[in-house]
Amino acid sequence: MAFEADDGESIESSPRIVFRHVTPNTGNGFSSSTGIFTAPYAGLYLFAARICEKRSYTFSIHKDGYVMIEQDVILSDTPTCYSLTLGIYLDVGDIVYVHISIESPYLKRYVGSTFSGYLIK
Repeated sequence: MAFEADDGESIESSPRIVFRHVTPNTGNGFSSSTGIFTAPYAGLYLFAARICEKRSYTFSIHKDGYVMIEQDVILSDTPTCYSLTLGIYLDVGDIVYVHISIESPYLKRYVGSTFSGYLIK
């Protein structure tokens, strides 16, 4: 099981980032319409997220609605990319997604932003 997604953008009225371009999506666990990964198998997974933006923001990887790892990023004159990596055990049906807290507007395309996940064991 593996997915790699890019071309992230937040959706109106939601701080969850949706990554529209996904390849590969082995196991079909990642939804490019919602930005949510749903574990098709129980096991140890490795997730990585990268967000590129020049405004101050906080971004995190959530599991079933709870923050698992988080990063605060300070305002920059040029777009800067920051990454998070998370190894976590998931049960079948657990969901994982990338969340961003940033000033409006939420409808912004995050060029260079990525989200990936791999079943390790």
